[in-house]
Amino acid sequence: GVGQEVIKVNSVTLNAADYGLSSEASGLENQEALNKALDALELGDTLLVPEGVFSMVGGVVGKGLRNNTIIFDGTLEFQPDFDNWPLDPDQKNEKYMDCLAFKDSIDLAFTSSSTGVINGGGRDWWNKMIAGTLPPNNKDSRPKLFHVTNSADVLVEKLKLVNSPSW
Repeated sequence: GVGQEVIKVNSVTLNAADYGLSSEASGLENQEALNKALDALELGDTLLVPEGVFSMVGGVVGKGLRNNTIIFDGTLEFQPDFDNWPLDPDQKNEKYMDCLAFKDSIDLAFTSSSTGVINGGGRDWWNKMIAGTLPPNNKDSRPKLFHVTNSADVLVEKLKLVNSPSW
């Protein structure tokens, strides 16, 4: 219509492997790679997590995403690496950062070509919480597996979310 601005979108597909995601990398290296790939997304882009099994630590954060699709064709295996898993500065460093967190975003689709798997490695988290030995403060500081906040129009399909450290 008259007076409406037209925004041209040159959507592309980014492969997380191009940012360093590798089945041979450490959990921290893969976390950093996935964060770099998420930071590179522009309006309308798609991010592909390719087939393979990838060790991870939490703190994967997507902020301010718009009209993006994230395709999980591989498996993210979050490792309970308490030394390298970052603490959440928004929680006064008394809680671990969530495995995957998406904030302040609109029109997101999380999907897979088949069935992507996000495994939170929850058993060790639950055992330490029950025993009262969970770092950093022996309280319930467990992360959530998949956390979306202050966002709208979010689709989650064809993903298998298993072994969450917390609900």
